[in-house]
Amino acid sequence: MIQKTNNIYSSSLLEQLPHVVHGFTTKQQGNMQNELKRKEFFTSIGVAYNDVVLQEQVHGIAIHVVSPRDRGKTIPGVDGLVYQKKEDAPIFLCVHVGDCVPLLFADPINKTIGIAHSGWRGTEKHIAKEMVKTFQTLGSSPDDIVIAFGPFICRDCYSVDLWNAISIDLQEKMIQKNHIDYDKTLCTYEKKELFYSWRRKDEPFGEIMGYIGYSA
Repeated sequence: MIQKTNNIYSSSLLEQLPHVVHGFTTKQQGNMQNELKRKEFFTSIGVAYNDVVLQEQVHGIAIHVVSPRDRGKTIPGVDGLVYQKKEDAPIFLCVHVGDCVPLLFADPINKTIGIAHSGWRGTEKHIAKEMVKTFQTLGSSPDDIVIAFGPFICRDCYSVDLWNAISIDLQEKMIQKNHIDYDKTLCTYEKKELFYSWRRKDEPFGEIMGYIGYSA
């Protein structure tokens, strides 16, 4: 179940995982394209900005396996980040969206987390499958991977059914249905008071952010 607490959405599935911190921001926290707003947000939840890893997001399917030396960097040319915990130091992965699907991944058995940016191009190229493959190369079993969908534009407001396409990819990669958390009513276009939308032209564009990380 996707739930809201203090204007941040979270997944009840990911909430159960030890030492994993995650969420999806709203307009309440401001435009996450803005670095100052990002810094303010992470400070508000007790995360040092130097522990955050971002990605360029070019609407592709390239995925970067994060190492501790990537802290504080924006990784160029990728739309997915995966990190396998090797030490106790904190690290946080981020994805920012205006209508695309922000996906959070976690394998508590193999101590691996990930994020993906899945717009229509990335969805068409099967970035969700690529994320599962990357987890598998690091030793994960699909049976152990938990995935949360953040807010995105719904089928009624957009010509591409992002939800259905991604769900089919995850099923083909043998992700258990009860390991997928979502709320299709959280449409970024319809919920103007909560989210930014690239396709809603009556206001300045902004982005919300999905994040997942290991606390110290």
